[in-house]
Amino acid sequence: MRNIQIVFPLVVFCFLSCKQEISLDNFEKSQWIEDEQGCSSIRENMLEVLWQQKDKLYRKDEPQLFGLLGKPDKIELLGRSQKKYTYFT
Repeated sequence: MRNIQIVFPLVVFCFLSCKQEISLDNFEKSQWIEDEQGCSSIRENMLEVLWQQKDKLYRKDEPQLFGLLGKPDKIELLGRSQKKYTYFT
């Protein structure tokens, strides 16, 4: 009985912790990530695609956003445990 009590919460946790990857139409994730700091202006050309689908990005957590856009170029810590992510274009 003790084993079931331990295993059940672990299974529930693993099931709930799985997040769906964000998918955007006509967005080349690899190109966005490769254009570090926006030096090649590839990100600038992709902004319209992001802007048109911005609703798909709302209320996503950090790992989901980083999975799509890669690590931000700049992270600012704001009040109340908020963060501002900046991607240069």
